[in-house]
Amino acid sequence: MTGQTLLRLFFLFSFGSTTSLFATIDGAEGAAGKLHLEGRILLESGGSEDVRVSVFCDKVEQDQLSKGSKTFELELALGHTYQLVFTRSGCVTKELVFDTNASADVLKDGVFTFRFQVSLAAAPAVGGFHYSGPVAIIRFDPEEGEFDYDRSYEALEVVKVRPERKEAKPFIDPTGAFAAWVELKRTEKQY
Repeated sequence: MTGQTLLRLFFLFSFGSTTSLFATIDGAEGAAGKLHLEGRILLESGGSEDVRVSVFCDKVEQDQLSKGSKTFELELALGHTYQLVFTRSGCVTKELVFDTNASADVLKDGVFTFRFQVSLAAAPAVGGFHYSGPVAIIRFDPEEGEFDYDRSYEALEVVKVRPERKEAKPFIDPTGAFAAWVELKRTEKQY
């Protein structure tokens, strides 16, 4: 299936409240290298039942991991850009970007592991909140020979999700009809 991205999900194990989820995302043929992600979700309060992780490959949504997992694993084919979007009602949404584009020798046979955790904090007030961009960008560092956080990228600020604006209707004075009726009655009394 040249050019298509496949997603396979496998549940590894479930121990009480700790559930792990494993997913493999295979890119186009020819990209044999992999980036193995081991992620953990930290929450200020409550369980992880309603945490959703949306996985995008080259800006196309591949799948959503929403099984209440506190830990998860993903295998990403090298040579693509991935976005992982972490959402939970009542929390600020976070996005991580994994840029797996690298030199040809790395893409050919490189297998890498990147461990990380994402903490979801309660939103400051009622309504949806998210960061104005990704909170981190992870890419291959040729000097270190591994994937790491891009230290030159600065996380952005938290912004409130604006509700969709509705088109305003023209104002019609509700007293206009009443004023016309009153004027009509005044003129009828004068004759």
